[in-house]
Order: sequence, then structure tokens, then C-alpha cells
Amino acid sequence: MRGLPDDGIGTASSTEIAQRTGINAAQFRKDLSYFGEFGTPGLGYDVAELEAHLSRIMGLDAQRDVLLVGAGNLGAALSSYMGFSERGFRVVAIFDSDAGKVGHKLAGRPVIM
Repeated sequence: MRGLPDDGIGTASSTEIAQRTGINAAQFRKDLSYFGEFGTPGLGYDVAELEAHLSRIMGLDAQRDVLLVGAGNLGAALSSYMGFSERGFRVVAIFDSDAGKVGHKLAGRPVIM
């Protein structure tokens, strides 16, 4: 859904959202109905407003401190991934059971056991 504004789309129907996300349009509308009134029948959803509502519902509107588990190759790559901070997740430390990695840092974050 994040690609809609990039494509210059300010309002989207449930059918268009379903096609872009691979979900069923009716299920999308039903799932949203559990959280309140969204969109305008016949017109669709204001994309920016819908994204803000979904972010709030999923708790992505607040900064969250997280612990990354694993300091191997994948952990090293993930510790540098900027997408976490863009979504409100701040990696504060990395856990690993390898005593040889404990006490070192990955992407400026401590590796702990």
C-alpha cells in the first residue's frame, strides 16, 4: 500500500488495494470494519488517512526498542538495515549465545548474551 502515494494515487478502492496487496477486496473491507469506519462507499479510501489509521492500529506510530536475536551474517545485515528505524523500531542490542561475539558491537550496538 505504501506504493500508492508514490504512484500519485490519493484515493484507492478496496479492489485496487486488493490487487496491489494480493488479498481479497471483500475481506479487506470486512477486516477494516472491525476497527471503525474507513473510506467512503463508491469513492474508496483516502490513502494517507488509511495509512495513518493502520499505523496507529498496528502500533507503528510510536518508537519501539527491540532486541535482535543472532549476531551471525543475517544478524549483522539486519543490524544495519535502516528500514527498522523508518518503521519505528530501534535496535538497542543484539543477543547471541556465542561467547566470542559477546562484548563486541554490530552497527554500533552491543552484542550481549
